[in-house]
Amino acid sequence: MYQITNEFLKATVNPLGAELASFKTAEREYLWNGNPAYWNRQSPLLFPIIGSLKDNKTIIFGKEYYLNKHGFIRDLDFNLVSKNENEIILTNSFTEETLTLYPFKYRMNVKYSLQEKSLITTYQVFNLDSKIMPFNIGAHPGINCPLYPEDDFESYAVYFEKAESFSCPKIEKDGLINLNENVRKYSNLKKLDLKHEIFDIDTIVILNVKSDWAALLNKSGKGLRIHFSDFNTFAIWSPGSKKAPFVCLEPWVGYPDNFLSDYDFLKKADLILLEPRSNIELSWILEIID
Repeated sequence: MYQITNEFLKATVNPLGAELASFKTAEREYLWNGNPAYWNRQSPLLFPIIGSLKDNKTIIFGKEYYLNKHGFIRDLDFNLVSKNENEIILTNSFTEETLTLYPFKYRMNVKYSLQEKSLITTYQVFNLDSKIMPFNIGAHPGINCPLYPEDDFESYAVYFEKAESFSCPKIEKDGLINLNENVRKYSNLKKLDLKHEIFDIDTIVILNVKSDWAALLNKSGKGLRIHFSDFNTFAIWSPGSKKAPFVCLEPWVGYPDNFLSDYDFLKKADLILLEPRSNIELSWILEIID
């Protein structure tokens, strides 16, 4: 484990998956602890897919490949590139094994940087290949809810920068998305009151989100804000049937396979098509509001 600190914050990073393992002030921990009774992850990086593939299968250049939910990079070791008191960069590159799952030569750098009361996470994706590299990418941080001992889950709401009007697509039992069936509709939503029951539809997925940030706040206006202007889908999830004491606030580029998928990877939604020998950066920020 690696730690970075500043005057206000301390963050711990696990080299496995370059996953955030702790994000706290002197007074409180903001990141979910990964208790497997609820969810055994904390803040995985989703790459090169988000969610599930139909039958865990896809076809690229006429060949079948198999990928588990959310891709493989969250389960790979990252190597240290550099570290100082308040910043760390970790890296992972393609191997012969990853090429059997995803036939592209990539390098992924993950940078965590503490600035004042914010943690900036930056994904830098390099296409080392001689062909265009298609991928989806996203974050899946779990935030403790409640954050304060006097609160409970329903003391909190998710506030949006802009009023959001959207219909929630159905998430099928196999994790695929059904854009032909909407299970809930919201109009001019600026505040989503949290109740475990709202997650009986699984994940609340906001396609083409207008807001650049959302905030998880209690009735006193304390909590945190997540900034995600580099991402065009925002998802909110908690295992509601377990009444879990956390909520995930997830910026995505892309989303799970359509349940009508014909397996063609290049038909996936919101693919980033990265030119050969080029790179792209995407960042998201957790900001303490206290």
